Amino acid sequence: MYQDGNIPEWMERFHGDRAAHLLKCWTEVWQETLYDSWDISEEIAGIEVPLMSLQGSEDAYGLPSQLESIGKAIPHAETEMIDGLGHFPQLEDPDRIVERIQRFLSPYCR
Repeated sequence: MYQDGNIPEWMERFHGDRAAHLLKCWTEVWQETLYDSWDISEEIAGIEVPLMSLQGSEDAYGLPSQLESIGKAIPHAETEMIDGLGHFPQLEDPDRIVERIQRFLSPYCR
């Protein structure tokens, strides 16, 4: 993304002239081979509280396997791939996401 000069507007809004440099650094970090074997499955397996994990199907930064891994590590977790949304589903379709969160929380609210 940063190679072609396509800097997201939100990054420019928050980071100004430093947006391109920050995006380049962030991308390089996550492309390091150090992260090829990064796995927190054991750490999250101990989560006992209710958990919901949502991911947009068009998320350019996340993989469906990440959501699947959460579901395998935490069997009681509710995981959902949200069709048509990207990396910021709460900004892209706030009504849909709020409705989904309310549905998840409703059994715990009295």
